[in-house]
Amino acid sequence: MPVIIDSTYLYEIKTILGYPKIDNVILSDSEISELCILPALRDYFTKFPIEDEVMYDISEVNEISFPDTDTFGVTHASFMNQGYTSGGTSFWEIVRYNSLYGNQGKVNNKWGTKYNFDMAGRSTQETLMQYVDSQNSRATTRVNVDQRKRKLFAYASIPSKLHVIWAKKSEDFSYVEYEYINDVIKLSQANYLYNIVNLVGMTSDSATEVDMSIDTMRDLADKITEEITEKWKLIPDVSLIQ
Repeated sequence: MPVIIDSTYLYEIKTILGYPKIDNVILSDSEISELCILPALRDYFTKFPIEDEVMYDISEVNEISFPDTDTFGVTHASFMNQGYTSGGTSFWEIVRYNSLYGNQGKVNNKWGTKYNFDMAGRSTQETLMQYVDSQNSRATTRVNVDQRKRKLFAYASIPSKLHVIWAKKSEDFSYVEYEYINDVIKLSQANYLYNIVNLVGMTSDSATEVDMSIDTMRDLADKITEEITEKWKLIPDVSLIQ
């Protein structure tokens, strides 16, 4: 799939080699997109993936394939509603109870409101939740991600809900978060320089009277890459499997 990028960003990437005065220096726009911008996008989405949340019903052993070719991993996978902790009769416990099990808008209690301040009916809900808690406390759950096979394996000894956040990539530059656009542009420029270095030793363009030094371009590319890499290292990776 070709890279989708606004022409403004493409032009900005090309300024590293004198655009607009100099254009199509060895690489065409399409080659810049495929050889320079695409690798930068891969680096970006590996660090900052697009997240896609999905809930799955799990019972015993389940094998879940990665949803599509843009999905390359999992940033979060956890079983939901495992366990229940009953509380006391504090103010916030009463609020929590009514928010979950109140009269849902009906005014049919001695208080003349939809709230049960004496928490009538609580014992029934407590009994039910204690049963659920007992079941969950004896439940066994497991999650494992096989990157090579592109599958997620989940096991639950009782019917459960599995919350999964898939990690995705894209060839569309518009999915880069605004605060990182400049970083991806710089990485694309570094890749542009590396490609020029790999293709030529020393080139003299008589038409534009521009000399391109391999050493100068390599040093600049190294400096840019190191700058972005060190910056991103300071941002923690988030991955939770439980």
